[in-house]
Amino acid sequence: MGSTKKSKVPADKRVYDLRVTLAGNGASPWRRIAVSADCTLAELYWSIQGAFGVRGVHAHDITIGTTRYHEGKGSRTPLRRVLEVGTALTCSTIVDGRDANVEVIASEEVRSRRHYPKVLGGGDAAGASWPDDAFDLKKATWQAQDACHGDLRVNEEELPPIAFGAMPGGSLTRAQIAELDLALRAITGGISSASALHGFFTAIISGPMLMPSAWLPYVFGGDHVFNDARDVQRVLPLIMHAYDTVARTLHENPETFELLTERRGTGSGEAPRAESWCRGYVLGMSLGDDAWTPLLHQKPTGMTVRLIWAIGAPEPDDVLAQALAADPTMYAETVQALSPGAVDIYRYFRVNQP
Repeated sequence: MGSTKKSKVPADKRVYDLRVTLAGNGASPWRRIAVSADCTLAELYWSIQGAFGVRGVHAHDITIGTTRYHEGKGSRTPLRRVLEVGTALTCSTIVDGRDANVEVIASEEVRSRRHYPKVLGGGDAAGASWPDDAFDLKKATWQAQDACHGDLRVNEEELPPIAFGAMPGGSLTRAQIAELDLALRAITGGISSASALHGFFTAIISGPMLMPSAWLPYVFGGDHVFNDARDVQRVLPLIMHAYDTVARTLHENPETFELLTERRGTGSGEAPRAESWCRGYVLGMSLGDDAWTPLLHQKPTGMTVRLIWAIGAPEPDDVLAQALAADPTMYAETVQALSPGAVDIYRYFRVNQP
């Protein structure tokens, strides 16, 4: 006789029910959020931001008991290892410079974690819910999911440690790169990733001198309209920081220059991809008109440009592009050679400045 006992849902399908309240003066907005137990501390931080409508991804700063996780610490630590019902934690400077007090109020097992995190409720004060027309649960959930595991997800440990070099007054952190990537993806018709922007800046800094007024329209897509002046105030400094750091690296420490590549998938063995960087570089070249033409006939700079074009803007019948696509080893070696190749192009223009 078969057993009537129900099969238990695996423990890794557990979710936590969290009560999140913004601290500080004035009203205390709150959210009730359900998150997967396998969500990492960094993803929890971003999910909370998304639930409150904040689109920027910042470096996580979370304190649980006497342990503080910040500056990359605990980026991959799953919540199941550090949280249980009744646990209280603080997320520092999470929304508009305010801290968030978080309490784990329940835990349950679900059949699928696919649609988590979920925003289950919210309000403008500790005891009052917002009217339906002022708080959209569905939109808040979408924003939280997007921030947690959508296009905005960035594996900080896989980003090149010297991708942007050093910048005056400090470094452009991996979290800032993630925020820049997020901001660019929200711009319609412009440069859509931090990697592409890095390639774009590498080209325009290497080639003929251009004022920001000449290249900013290409970053913003020309017709893009910002809904809020605060968006401009947040995005523009990040863009200029990226420009300054690429320029400073090429000018002062070219031996440390590296492409800001991307990775596809989550496998640890996944090779860096340079398509976005190369597309950005090709776009930057297009702003230099005929100044790049003589370089194409030089060695090895001409071959570097040919490789960048093959990876970034391949034609269907491009033999080199097809060869790179068919041979992963050749592709990886080519990408590795592009960093010193880009520095050679920069040096060529310093000697042969139009």
